[in-house]
Amino acid sequence: MCRLSVNSLGAELWSLRSPSDSKSNYLWDGAPEIWPRRSPICFPWCGKIEGGGFEDRGRRYQADQHGFVRDLEYELVDQSERSLTFRLSWREDEKRWPWGFSFETRYLLEENAVTVICKAVNLSERPMPVQLGFHTGFRCPFSPGERTEDYAVRFQQPELPGGGSLFRLAEHTFENGNALFHPLKSEWVQLEDLKTGHFIRIETKDSPYLLLWSKPGIPGFLCIEPWTGCSGPEHDPAKRPGALLLPSREALQRTQRILFPVF
Repeated sequence: MCRLSVNSLGAELWSLRSPSDSKSNYLWDGAPEIWPRRSPICFPWCGKIEGGGFEDRGRRYQADQHGFVRDLEYELVDQSERSLTFRLSWREDEKRWPWGFSFETRYLLEENAVTVICKAVNLSERPMPVQLGFHTGFRCPFSPGERTEDYAVRFQQPELPGGGSLFRLAEHTFENGNALFHPLKSEWVQLEDLKTGHFIRIETKDSPYLLLWSKPGIPGFLCIEPWTGCSGPEHDPAKRPGALLLPSREALQRTQRILFPVF
C-alpha cells in the first residue's frame, strides 16, 4: 500500500511513498532555500490577484498568492488505516475574506494510489466566488544522479502546439514562468522518466486548467497543478478565469488522484 504523511498546517501532503519503494519520497522535500512548500492547496483563489487585492461592498481586501487555506491550521477529524480527514472553519473576516466557509481535505489510500478530496461549503448568506487548485511538487528527477533532460510530462491527449502530447523538460524550461494548458482535454498527465519508463500519474479530469511550474533550472522538483481557474486581469474574484459563484450552503468538491502503476 502507498504510504503518506500530512502536515496539519494547510492539511498539506508532506511525504508520499510508493508501495514498491517505501524508502523513496516522491514529493519534493520543501528545501527552504529553494521552495519551502511541498503540496499546498489553493483556495479560495488560484494564482495572483492583479494588484494584490480586491474590493467587496466598498471594502478593500489584501490578497496574497494562491489564497490562504494553505497557511491555516486544520483539525484532524477522522483517521483510519486508509484515510485521514482534516477540516477548518473560516468566519467572515473584514481584513482577509468576507465570506464564511468550511474546508475539508481528505486523503484516501489504495494499494497503488492516493486520492485527495477537497470540499468547500459556503457558510455565508450570499454567493461566494471560488477557485480551487492542487499545487503538488513532485521530486524531479526521481533519483539522485539522474538528468532532468531525461524526463517529460506526458498528456493523455495532444495538448501542445502542433498536436504533441509530450512536454520535454530541460534546464531552461521555466526561465520565463509556468506553462498553462486550457482548456485541458486530458483526463490524466504523468511525470515520466523516458529512459526507464517509470512514472507517476495524476488524474486531471476534475480540472479545466493545468499549470506546470518549477524554479529556473528545475532544482529537484516539478509542480503539476490541476486548477478550476487561474489568474487574470480582474481584481474582482468573481470575474477571474474559471471562477465559480458558489451559492449559500452549497458545496464545491474536487479530487486529485495520484497513481504509481509502474514502480
